[in-house]
Amino acid sequence: MKMFARVSCLVLLAAVGQANGAVLVPNSIDAPFEDWSRGYDDSTYAEWDAFTSAFGAPNSPDVGEVENAAATLQQTSFGAIITSTNNIYSPAGPSAFDVNIPGLGLGAGTTRVVAQIVLSAFGTELDTDSVLLTPAAGSAAAPTYTVAGAGAGVLEYLFAWDVPGNDSSYQLQFAAGGAHMSLDRVVVDTYTQADAFTAFPTNVPEPATAALAALGLLTAVGVRRRATQG
Repeated sequence: MKMFARVSCLVLLAAVGQANGAVLVPNSIDAPFEDWSRGYDDSTYAEWDAFTSAFGAPNSPDVGEVENAAATLQQTSFGAIITSTNNIYSPAGPSAFDVNIPGLGLGAGTTRVVAQIVLSAFGTELDTDSVLLTPAAGSAAAPTYTVAGAGAGVLEYLFAWDVPGNDSSYQLQFAAGGAHMSLDRVVVDTYTQADAFTAFPTNVPEPATAALAALGLLTAVGVRRRATQG
């Protein structure tokens, strides 16, 4: 019985860890960041957490930035407000966002752009079909890689693109699925290298799905244990 209790605890901890995952930091290990760590040469980073402008005026990164001092985030739909927790919340209609991401203008190579968007779980979800990335000299493209899930009081989204070359700037666009979306946090990382990037994972479960799978494993272990004891 003690062994079963220990296994149960470990599986539950794994499930909680999956379901409440934080924003990922490039670390040369976790997908889609296998090829670089934050702060590498030819990488950029910008992060917004406490917003000050709900409409019209741009928000500058307030958490951190690397080679991205001119990055801005702007909400473009009238009627949004700043909440007491510094989220951008739109009670009247769907909010829409433009994020300007300065590039390094390196020209050659391939650039991986990774955007992470965090919303309050008590509001409307993101319209994932609205998420587009447009290089200064290119056309708008939907993400190649998408992961979405629920954390502790938040909805978490990760989108990634591999873009030929390295442009002078990129524009990220996304919008709410309806009124009442509350934007909590946005993080954008980019990295340019000469070689092709590690391929995006396939069949990656959403964090919530992974948690359910872990709980399913726990149930299976419990049933098998009881059957053995019986």
